Amino acid sequence: MSGTAEVRTLDLATFTVPPGWHVETRGNGDGQIIVVSKASAGTYCMAVVYASTPAGTSLEASFASEWARVALQTLDPVATPRPVISQVGSLRVAAGAAASTNQGQPIVGLLLVVDAGARVVSLLILSPSFGSLEPHRAEVDTILGTLTICGQAA
Repeated sequence: MSGTAEVRTLDLATFTVPPGWHVETRGNGDGQIIVVSKASAGTYCMAVVYASTPAGTSLEASFASEWARVALQTLDPVATPRPVISQVGSLRVAAGAAASTNQGQPIVGLLLVVDAGARVVSLLILSPSFGSLEPHRAEVDTILGTLTICGQAA
């Protein structure tokens, strides 16, 4: 892969892949996801962008249902974290994270649920630990910072 930034669109979401990150599209239709990842000696960071789903009665409700739908597909059962609602540029985002395991290995899941009106777009960030996530924070911020939702200006 070249060092130039790559723009990807899935359903309502368009974002820029950080240079040097691997991109893979999996599934199709409503089940389609885009996985962007970067691995180095003994660690990794993966961001999974999901096709949009109908919004709940509130962004907090959407976060809870998306935690069950997407995070718990990868993480072993863990309590749903209380999301923090914030503005990221023009986007309203609910974010929450929890440490868990996956097939006996430690893993941290950071779920970002983006308000897209009648729908929500979810991004799940995965890494072995909060500490291993930290060096990738700027690149993860690139994904979130370039994220636009169809019909909403950035």
